[in-house]
Amino acid sequence: FDAMSILERFNAKDMESKVTFVYSSFISAWAEPGYLTHKHFCRGYEVGMQTGDINWAMFNLKCSNDMAVYTGKPLSYIEKECKSCIELMLEYEQKNTINWLLPILQFVLNLMGCSNDPSVLSGSVMQQEDLLKHCNENEDRNLRNMITLYRLWAAFYFEEFDLAAMLVQDIQDMSKSNRAPNTIWRCALLEGLTAFTLFQRKKSRKWKAHATKITSKVREWVKKGAVNCNHILLMLEAETAVLNGDKELAKQKYDAAITASARVGFIHDRALANERAGKYMFHLGDKYLAFHYLNVAIQLYSRWGANAKAEHLLSKYKILLDEHHTPAMNKTVDRRWTWLASKGKSVNSDMELRSRRRSFTMRS
Repeated sequence: FDAMSILERFNAKDMESKVTFVYSSFISAWAEPGYLTHKHFCRGYEVGMQTGDINWAMFNLKCSNDMAVYTGKPLSYIEKECKSCIELMLEYEQKNTINWLLPILQFVLNLMGCSNDPSVLSGSVMQQEDLLKHCNENEDRNLRNMITLYRLWAAFYFEEFDLAAMLVQDIQDMSKSNRAPNTIWRCALLEGLTAFTLFQRKKSRKWKAHATKITSKVREWVKKGAVNCNHILLMLEAETAVLNGDKELAKQKYDAAITASARVGFIHDRALANERAGKYMFHLGDKYLAFHYLNVAIQLYSRWGANAKAEHLLSKYKILLDEHHTPAMNKTVDRRWTWLASKGKSVNSDMELRSRRRSFTMRS
């Protein structure tokens, strides 16, 4: 990138944080793997603090947390980073930037199981309606867009599709005003999968047309070298094959999406591709493949730290998992039980412990 070379040539440290932010947001996110974009934002923060460019340092810091979520870094890591960043921003009186971190942290906590309703961004960190009111009062469209993205993500994950349908319109408006590709390709995945799901449920041509439009858009990005969009395109093409009733092609595309997600290290999207494949196979009555994909999805979500999402799938597919549980699956259940116990779930006696473990094993 020429601008970075020019900075080095003239040793323009005072401009480096700002230029790194622009490069990371608008070039790296298209052309480089997500983990490198995350590293660039971290570098932009470090050099900004070293040179006293506090505002751009904080912008980089905020975006590094966004990229951590987008690229599937462990949720426990993101939780610690967000809390540390908020403390730092309070110290430097960066109150507006803190508001950008609140939806990220609340979304992470929801996935980790720290919210009564994980589909709503309200909990110990923020109240969704209060922050939206703040956006309206201050005409902060960009922050509202970011809240909408995480609301759609949560609604889709926890299958609140009526809410997701309402939020898709806001996401469309966001795509017109927000040019940062790291946000745009995350929106495209959620928007596209929501449209495919809503078409399957409502048989509305509007949703089919919208799903096709998103798929075509992502295909163009991939042709132009958007390295972080390969698995997104494969997932959307799998959904297209589902729509056309082509089981073999759908399975092929889902498997390719799983491989591509693993290649770039996006564990959450690898889990999502397994989940979508499992749901499709379950719909077709292929219980063996459904169990295989859903079992892997649950394990991957758990590894990512999204315990609430893993519990959601365990509960929804209880009968299937009961019928096909294996010793390998029971080991996963044991680990899940250990997690529940470590989080302080009340166990009043050895008899109750054995009873709960037996019950949990049957679920899995």
